[in-house]
Amino acid sequence: MLRIIGVDPGTGHDDEAVLLQNQGALKVYLAGYTILAVGGEAGTGRVWHVFREEAVIPPRGYVLLRTAVGVPCAARTRDGHEVFLDYACSEETLNSWGVDSLRVLNPQTPYALKSASRFSVH
Repeated sequence: MLRIIGVDPGTGHDDEAVLLQNQGALKVYLAGYTILAVGGEAGTGRVWHVFREEAVIPPRGYVLLRTAVGVPCAARTRDGHEVFLDYACSEETLNSWGVDSLRVLNPQTPYALKSASRFSVH
Protein backbone atom coordinates (compact mmCIF):
# COMPACT_ATOMS: atom_id res chain seq x y z
CA MET A 1 0.00 0.00 0.00
CA LEU A 2 1.69 3.17 -1.22
CA ARG A 3 1.05 6.22 0.98
CA ILE A 4 2.21 9.82 1.06
CA ILE A 5 4.23 10.35 4.22
CA GLY A 6 5.72 13.77 3.53
CA VAL A 7 5.47 16.84 1.33
CA ASP A 8 8.22 19.44 1.02
CA PRO A 9 6.86 22.53 -0.79
CA GLY A 10 10.37 23.90 -1.24
CA THR A 11 10.87 27.34 -2.75
CA GLY A 12 10.28 26.43 -6.40
CA HIS A 13 9.89 23.60 -8.85
CA ASP A 14 13.52 22.48 -8.44
CA ASP A 15 13.18 21.49 -4.79
CA GLU A 16 9.50 20.61 -4.30
CA ALA A 17 9.10 16.93 -3.35
CA VAL A 18 6.59 14.30 -2.23
CA LEU A 19 7.78 11.29 -0.22
CA LEU A 20 5.82 8.04 -0.48
CA GLN A 21 6.30 4.77 1.36
CA ASN A 22 5.12 1.24 0.71
CA GLN A 23 3.41 0.55 4.03
CA GLY A 24 2.12 -2.86 3.00
CA ALA A 25 3.60 -6.31 3.52
CA LEU A 26 3.96 -6.99 -0.23
CA LYS A 27 6.10 -5.35 -2.89
CA VAL A 28 4.44 -2.68 -5.03
CA TYR A 29 4.86 -2.42 -8.79
CA LEU A 30 5.02 1.35 -9.28
CA ALA A 31 3.89 1.64 -12.92
CA GLY A 32 0.36 3.04 -13.18
CA TYR A 33 0.15 4.64 -9.74
CA THR A 34 -1.17 8.20 -10.01
CA ILE A 35 -0.78 11.26 -7.81
CA LEU A 36 -3.95 13.35 -7.89
CA ALA A 37 -3.81 16.98 -6.75
CA VAL A 38 -7.11 18.16 -5.28
CA GLY A 39 -7.90 21.78 -4.56
CA GLY A 40 -9.52 25.03 -5.48
CA GLU A 41 -13.02 26.23 -4.69
CA ALA A 42 -14.68 23.42 -6.64
CA GLY A 43 -12.47 20.80 -4.99
CA THR A 44 -11.63 19.36 -8.38
CA GLY A 45 -8.85 16.88 -8.94
CA ARG A 46 -6.04 17.17 -11.44
CA VAL A 47 -3.55 14.45 -12.31
CA TRP A 48 -0.14 15.65 -11.21
CA HIS A 49 1.92 12.58 -12.04
CA VAL A 50 1.51 9.05 -13.36
CA PHE A 51 4.40 6.71 -12.58
CA ARG A 52 5.58 5.02 -15.77
CA GLU A 53 8.66 3.24 -14.51
CA GLU A 54 8.52 -0.51 -13.88
CA ALA A 55 10.19 -0.07 -10.49
CA VAL A 56 9.42 -2.52 -7.69
CA ILE A 57 9.11 -0.94 -4.24
CA PRO A 58 9.77 -3.40 -1.39
CA PRO A 59 7.78 -3.34 1.87
CA ARG A 60 8.82 -0.24 3.87
CA GLY A 61 10.54 1.09 0.70
CA TYR A 62 10.42 4.74 -0.34
CA VAL A 63 9.64 6.75 -3.47
CA LEU A 64 10.71 10.39 -3.75
CA LEU A 65 8.81 12.32 -6.42
CA ARG A 66 10.37 15.65 -7.37
CA THR A 67 8.71 18.37 -9.44
CA ALA A 68 12.01 19.05 -11.22
CA VAL A 69 13.32 17.50 -14.42
CA GLY A 70 15.43 14.38 -14.07
CA VAL A 71 15.89 10.72 -14.93
CA PRO A 72 14.14 8.15 -12.70
CA CYS A 73 16.59 5.93 -10.82
CA ALA A 74 17.18 3.86 -7.71
CA ALA A 75 19.29 5.43 -4.95
CA ARG A 76 20.09 5.17 -1.26
CA THR A 77 19.55 7.62 1.55
CA ARG A 78 22.40 8.68 3.84
CA ASP A 79 21.34 6.05 6.36
CA GLY A 80 21.28 3.27 3.74
CA HIS A 81 17.56 2.97 2.93
CA GLU A 82 16.63 2.24 -0.67
CA VAL A 83 14.64 4.98 -2.38
CA PHE A 84 13.33 5.26 -5.93
CA LEU A 85 13.65 8.77 -7.38
CA ASP A 86 11.15 9.95 -9.98
CA TYR A 87 10.48 13.33 -11.52
CA ALA A 88 7.24 15.05 -12.57
CA CYS A 89 9.23 17.20 -15.05
CA SER A 90 6.94 20.17 -14.44
CA GLU A 91 7.68 23.87 -14.46
CA GLU A 92 4.58 24.45 -12.29
CA THR A 93 4.63 23.88 -8.54
CA LEU A 94 1.78 22.32 -6.59
CA ASN A 95 1.38 25.65 -4.77
CA SER A 96 0.75 27.41 -8.08
CA TRP A 97 -2.19 25.01 -8.63
CA GLY A 98 -3.80 25.88 -5.29
CA VAL A 99 -3.58 22.28 -4.07
CA ASP A 100 -5.31 21.42 -0.79
CA SER A 101 -4.45 17.72 -0.73
CA LEU A 102 -2.74 14.95 -2.65
CA ARG A 103 -4.16 11.48 -3.21
CA VAL A 104 -2.47 8.28 -4.33
CA LEU A 105 -4.50 6.19 -6.77
CA ASN A 106 -3.39 2.66 -7.49
CA PRO A 107 -3.82 1.33 -11.04
CA GLN A 108 -7.04 -0.54 -10.14
CA THR A 109 -8.79 2.13 -8.04
CA PRO A 110 -11.70 4.07 -9.54
CA TYR A 111 -11.99 7.51 -8.03
CA ALA A 112 -14.83 10.04 -7.91
CA LEU A 113 -14.57 13.46 -6.31
CA LYS A 114 -18.27 13.56 -5.48
CA SER A 115 -19.57 10.72 -3.37
CA ALA A 116 -22.92 9.23 -4.26
CA SER A 117 -25.72 9.88 -1.78
CA ARG A 118 -27.29 6.48 -2.42
CA PHE A 119 -25.85 3.23 -3.69
CA SER A 120 -28.02 0.63 -5.32
CA VAL A 121 -27.10 -2.90 -6.31
CA HIS A 122 -28.89 -4.59 -9.19
